[in-house]
Amino acid sequence: MAGSTQNGHPIDPALKQYNVPNTNVTLTLIADGDLAAILLFGCQVHNAKVKPLDKGQCGGYDKRPIGGLGGSTSNHRSGTACDLNYTVYPQGTNKMNASQQAGMRAAVKFCEGALRWGGDYTGTLDQHHIEINTTDRNLIKRIAQKVRGGGEGVAATTSPDAVVGSTPTAQTAGTAAVVKEPLPPIGPAAQHEVIPLTGVDYVSEENRFGEIKIAGKAFTGEISNAVIGCTMSYSATQIGQFSLTIADTDDGALIGSGIFDEGTTIDYGDQHLDVRSVNYSASNGGPTLAVKARSRVISILRGKEHQGRGSWGEQDVSSWVRDRCREAGAHHDVQNDLGTMTFTRQEYDQIDTTWDVMQRAAKQVGALCFEYEQVIVFMRPSQFRNRPRVHLWDIHWNSWTDYSPGITGMPNYGWDLDSNSESMTFQLCSGDNKLARPGDIVNLTGNVSKAAGEWYMTSVDVPVNNTEAVNVSCARIVDPEPQTAG
Repeated sequence: MAGSTQNGHPIDPALKQYNVPNTNVTLTLIADGDLAAILLFGCQVHNAKVKPLDKGQCGGYDKRPIGGLGGSTSNHRSGTACDLNYTVYPQGTNKMNASQQAGMRAAVKFCEGALRWGGDYTGTLDQHHIEINTTDRNLIKRIAQKVRGGGEGVAATTSPDAVVGSTPTAQTAGTAAVVKEPLPPIGPAAQHEVIPLTGVDYVSEENRFGEIKIAGKAFTGEISNAVIGCTMSYSATQIGQFSLTIADTDDGALIGSGIFDEGTTIDYGDQHLDVRSVNYSASNGGPTLAVKARSRVISILRGKEHQGRGSWGEQDVSSWVRDRCREAGAHHDVQNDLGTMTFTRQEYDQIDTTWDVMQRAAKQVGALCFEYEQVIVFMRPSQFRNRPRVHLWDIHWNSWTDYSPGITGMPNYGWDLDSNSESMTFQLCSGDNKLARPGDIVNLTGNVSKAAGEWYMTSVDVPVNNTEAVNVSCARIVDPEPQTAG
């Protein structure tokens, strides 16, 4: 089979078995000694700074596609990738602590981007995965000599202890994909229409269905009566989602109607979405249709017109973010005076998009970037109170029977020394609870000990098929530590 894998190295090259130094693990990798030396060094760092390698849970060359589910040819197929302790750190999870992650990032920095770690992916995390990240032979040779300590042996000899613990240096918002071809300039994208905000309240006594339109048409009574569950979830830490589960007729009339085909729009008040997935399955009562929809704004910023390698060059962060909001047809709450940064869009195992670049940029300046109801928020939590669209929620709890009428009872509170974090959740049942959104400020008073004080909402789950309480999660108003790219 001709061709190359995602990182540009040839499929099915000459292979060789290598022992990972200081372990009983043997890996089948590309026979190219320089490339193998870089990979083996990454394996050593994982073994020393993350978790000792289990020979039954590690692998190199493999013929599977990316993610094992189809799509681009995985870098395992060129013998330029390794999976290490893959059941301990499975794909899609974040199970390494801060020290372990720092160890892997120090290895990436030491290799000057010639090595990439799956824990830095902007899409699905893959913390057990490392891979070669360049085809530049001069860089490969220089880093191979560097990890060998200047010697000629294939096995990496530079001690992980000599690498881990160094302070990372600032890079660009595009992180560390070291493919040496110059990045083409990225010009302005087409601007999408900004849909005016209405703020119309359609809540009835029974449910919130009055706010929903499917393909521009109001929810019919037939569909309303068939709804099993419906939730609009807003979040400051992940992409918000509209979820709808409907009991179909015995003959599958709903699925057959095409009402939820690809491209169907769903409007929930001022939140404009498009259908991203449909699952049709059997239940005890008959066919069931589960629909998930995502914000139109996010779909634009992750769409084809916002993909592909390139660079915007060095830009004022606040101005650059506002420009991207305008392109997506979004309103914006963007903090000023966030400095300048070089913005690049690269190529990874997962497709890199403008939305991914925005997320990386937010991490680099110690801010959050999220969207709700066509509004993109890009600012540090300490500035949330100054947002033009912020809502302030004052609640109190003194005892099991004495608490604010706008909440259902005692807030749930917890703290964790290992992660140095606090969390709080509660249910909001006030008449204006449908206005709660991520980034809103909550002030808790009363007999609540450590939980007292100000918080910001991190997620809001609104039940749409009834008018029951809105579920709210909160975090302390603390700005994230700025993260260096890569």
